[in-house]
Amino acid sequence: MKEKFRISLLILMVLMILIPSGCKSKKEKDLTPQETFIQGGDLSVAYISPKGSTEDPQETDTLVVIFDRPMVPLEALPEGRGPGLMQLEPLFAGKYRWLNPKTLTFTPDKPFPYSTEIMVTIPTGTKSYDGFSMKEDFFWTFQTIRPRLLKHFPQHEQKWLNPDTEVLLVFNQPIQKEKSFFSLKKTGKNNIKIPVEFSLESPSEELLKENRIETLPENTLLLKPRERLEPDSKYEVEIEEGLPGKQGALGMEKPFTFFFETYGTFQFVSFGADENHSPYDSLKFTFSNPVSYREFVQKIRFEPETIIPDYYAEWEHAESTLWISLPLQPEIHYKLWIDPELQDIFKNKLAKEIPLEFATASFPSYVSMNTSHRILEAYSDLKYPLYVINTPEIFVEAARIEKEDILSLLNHQKIFWSSEKFINLSP
Repeated sequence: MKEKFRISLLILMVLMILIPSGCKSKKEKDLTPQETFIQGGDLSVAYISPKGSTEDPQETDTLVVIFDRPMVPLEALPEGRGPGLMQLEPLFAGKYRWLNPKTLTFTPDKPFPYSTEIMVTIPTGTKSYDGFSMKEDFFWTFQTIRPRLLKHFPQHEQKWLNPDTEVLLVFNQPIQKEKSFFSLKKTGKNNIKIPVEFSLESPSEELLKENRIETLPENTLLLKPRERLEPDSKYEVEIEEGLPGKQGALGMEKPFTFFFETYGTFQFVSFGADENHSPYDSLKFTFSNPVSYREFVQKIRFEPETIIPDYYAEWEHAESTLWISLPLQPEIHYKLWIDPELQDIFKNKLAKEIPLEFATASFPSYVSMNTSHRILEAYSDLKYPLYVINTPEIFVEAARIEKEDILSLLNHQKIFWSSEKFINLSP
């Protein structure tokens, strides 16, 4: 009897081991992932991009929102998969994608329009993968790039411009030709601003290439004065706040102002030499307008005659101040004349001859010698090369050394440095 009981107990234990412990009755139902976690808690947003104003179009290529809780299971997520949790106003078509369980992105099918404010909302009730939910609407706004002036010609405070100058404006997006937002003014006496009539046009491709402007033609405007500008005058260009682009309702955020000046009456201003001019120093000539070196050296003569280096005749470079280096002789009184036919870069002539004179001083004192080691053969003349100009006397320290002391001398650091005090190593 006991033997039968043991056999029955053994069979029962085997059956218990073989029956899977995870088997459920027909009345049990599978739980969703959310139901396996503790219910409750607030879902929040940890990061958003972009936000507020933007400066570059690429900043708004993709919207990014990162939640503080996992929103989807960790698995490979192909392009375009993901719920439309972001509500955009105005509406835009595009693709959602989960980069990871917490990070959702939205990429519009077409770039967002310029100068537009867009509001993004994560609605109340949005739930995370583990059951946390958004307590209230979460929203933020961003603005695509507003109109902004990137470049302009003339540059700010540029001088010596031709009266035929036109104003080239380069923006970061297509701009409406609204004249009311632009002004061109001449600064008159007592700093009074005098309006100048102009038109707004689209610049030619040739003009853009000439100024090395690499942008879409529709991003540029040409402010063209109705009449030729006046010489020797200062002008102001102002672009007002709110200038609209061709897209969106947002205008230029801040006003922009720059100044430029037309060339003045061509005249000689000053000569940079005196009665004690060093023969080594350059001569300085200053004019009211830029003059090319090539033009200048052809319209000047010296007495006594002085050779002007040939390279000046090849220089097309122009400046209002010219520096001329000449092989001047010491203690000479020079006279020179600037021809009235001298022209500035705008073809204006000097109109009258300019006589000048100056005197050179003596050559300044100068001493030069070899400060490193040098060998003089015993059988040769005991002479050491020395170059001296206008120096009545010099102080020289020297020492005689024996042959056996040469190596120790050469091993002494800085022994031949001119900046170091002389050390007599002889006994």
